[in-house]
Amino acid sequence: MSDIVQPENEAIEAEPIDVEPIDVEVIDVEVIEVEPIKNQSIETPPEENKPKSLWSKFLQFIGRFLPSYTFEISAKDLEKRLLTTFPIKKKASIFVFKISDPEVVFPPDKSSHIGISMTLKVSILGLFAAKGRGLVLGEIDYSPEQGAFYFFDPEIQELEIKGLGRSHQTEVKELFEGIVQAALSEMCVYQFNTKDRKQAIAKRLLKSVRVEDGRLKIQLGF
Repeated sequence: MSDIVQPENEAIEAEPIDVEPIDVEVIDVEVIEVEPIKNQSIETPPEENKPKSLWSKFLQFIGRFLPSYTFEISAKDLEKRLLTTFPIKKKASIFVFKISDPEVVFPPDKSSHIGISMTLKVSILGLFAAKGRGLVLGEIDYSPEQGAFYFFDPEIQELEIKGLGRSHQTEVKELFEGIVQAALSEMCVYQFNTKDRKQAIAKRLLKSVRVEDGRLKIQLGF
């Protein structure tokens, strides 16, 4: 049998292709930062306000089932607080003032004010001495943080001094008013005792304060 000769694989050489180079132009690109759009119409309440809101709604709910309570403070009780402020002795200009004997007065026509009537002695050393009575009216202001009631914005309503010459009346009245405002402005007339459980509750549940029937009435409730 004759031998079969297989043809050898011949390598095929590819002819080179001439490729023309392409010029690429580099372009500078400016990067612009765009801020995200904020939707101002939708405001999400802070998380810390949610407990307060829930607490307020809870108080309003249980307030429907709890009765309100009013306790009263007499003029004598308020006068005891004034003893820490009076007497007042002050020298102004050429005059010496002594203010004493405070008495609390509840004006019938003003439910948010109280009056303080006081004795006034005014003198010029070695020349004369005069005595009279004055009435100062002020508002009742409440501070929930301190649980205290203050005598606020005092104004002179009446002033009568016997033995004082006309030449001194205007000056004495102006000086007396300045002394009263400095001494009595924001004077504490009553404060809850936080050690007392009932008064501690009253401090938190204060609803209104008014002057009625010759007493200072404090209403508690929701």
